[in-house]
Amino acid sequence: MYSMLIVDDERWVRQGLKKTIDWEAYGIEVWGEAVNGLEAFTWLSKSQPDIVITDIKMPGMDGLTLLEHINKQKMHTKVIIISGYSDFSYAQKAVRCGAYGYVLKPIQERDLLEIVQQCVEELDNDHKRASIIEEMKGQIRESMPLARQRYLEQLLRGYSIPLIQDAATICRTLQLPLNPYDMQVAVVRIHDWGSKGDTRHSRSSLLYAIGNIAEELLKSTGYRSVLCILSDEDGDAALVLSPELEASLDKRTIVPSVLLNVLEESSRLLQVTASVGLSRNIGWDKLSSAYTEAVYACSYSFFKGKGKLYESEHLPPHRADIGVPSVCPSAEWENRVTHAIKIGDNQLIVQTALELQQHIEGIMQKYDPLHIIKGLRILLANLYFKLKGCIHKVDPVERSTLRELLPHSFQLEDLNNQLVEELLKWSSRIRETASRSRVVELGLEYIGNRFTQQITLQDVSNHLYVNASSFSRLFHEEVGETFIRYVTGLRISKAKQLLKGTTKKIYEISDEVGYNDFRHFVKTFKEIAGLTPSQYRDSV
Repeated sequence: MYSMLIVDDERWVRQGLKKTIDWEAYGIEVWGEAVNGLEAFTWLSKSQPDIVITDIKMPGMDGLTLLEHINKQKMHTKVIIISGYSDFSYAQKAVRCGAYGYVLKPIQERDLLEIVQQCVEELDNDHKRASIIEEMKGQIRESMPLARQRYLEQLLRGYSIPLIQDAATICRTLQLPLNPYDMQVAVVRIHDWGSKGDTRHSRSSLLYAIGNIAEELLKSTGYRSVLCILSDEDGDAALVLSPELEASLDKRTIVPSVLLNVLEESSRLLQVTASVGLSRNIGWDKLSSAYTEAVYACSYSFFKGKGKLYESEHLPPHRADIGVPSVCPSAEWENRVTHAIKIGDNQLIVQTALELQQHIEGIMQKYDPLHIIKGLRILLANLYFKLKGCIHKVDPVERSTLRELLPHSFQLEDLNNQLVEELLKWSSRIRETASRSRVVELGLEYIGNRFTQQITLQDVSNHLYVNASSFSRLFHEEVGETFIRYVTGLRISKAKQLLKGTTKKIYEISDEVGYNDFRHFVKTFKEIAGLTPSQYRDSV
């Protein structure tokens, strides 16, 4: 809300300006009124309004003199002049002297509001600029490593546009020991933090230790490096590498050799298992594309294993035009695996994990690892949000918690076993700290054992000795779907397994999964799966 002072020697003009316009609707509060410039300046000496609307001709001190006083005091108040046609030359002079604008009498509300709104927009911009300046001052006051970290991250992620002509000045200001005409980016991904990486702070310390190892090893070969902590889906850290200006080096072999040593030393000294993706050589203005290249190269650890160096120049080009694939094996897979986790069905957990690995192996020829990792991240995020409500709290650093299940901790060759291990942790933790009511847990267990029979909501309620209506509401709230939808999902999932893994007749499968009416089974199956049972069998 901006403040406004109205100055005019005629009371009816002041009251008209004050009361005929809903100033609050335009973000303005009328702070006060004055009969002439002298009284107005007395007000201004105590407090400074954002906007002053003043007449030109007034006894004591006129509007022009008031404007001169405001300018001499270097106040940031916006002054709008009101003048009659006979005073028009004065109004023009006022604008030349720094008035924001003028409005002619008789005052038209539309004209006044138009110039006031322009004034408010400029005040908004002034505040934004002041805020940016204050933020920059604050960053300068911070320690140089943090300022360097923030700026580098902006460059790498493409949030700031680097100009080659500014590189030398920026490097000097931020104390970046880099040659802006010859640089590479290496992205580090930690797969196993070891026994020392059990908290966020300890992980940051490990990353800085890796940066120090890299800096020492690179320095001995004529290279300099700067570490940038990432700790997100792109990677855990980035190293910006550059040869010293006077150095004449074999660039194709030195950096890869040193980075392999960094991986070995990190494993030996810190008990950390990592992979590194390395970009091609670029200039300062291409840092963002080099970073993207390094992230892509590092993603190959998912296909080819951890603890290795992956150089982008030795890999197929990234297919950026291809969208992120769905890695979910089937429409009902998420419901099946969440059901298995909730009730502790270890056999089903193992089966669904195997289905996921087989599905990914089937699409890996069509997509590069970065695409598949993104798809896997989306899938696991969906599982996380479906399951996080089942526990009272989630500790963000325990390795057994839901958030710890991230694609970068996996390798495709052993995805099934790794996923089973983590999903069993989820299941165990959920069942240990379950926030779901006991009655719903018992209901899920009862349904899981009898969904192929002619089971109804009333049957479950009677078994649990609860009111059917209350149980229905509670079930929907805690499971996320209705009783009928849940049972139908279990039956169709079972039917798909039988269609895929047996040669039984479709009517036999219909009866086995709980449908007495064959036509109703076919209709329901098609609604959920998008295919009839026979079409589904043919497709698999």
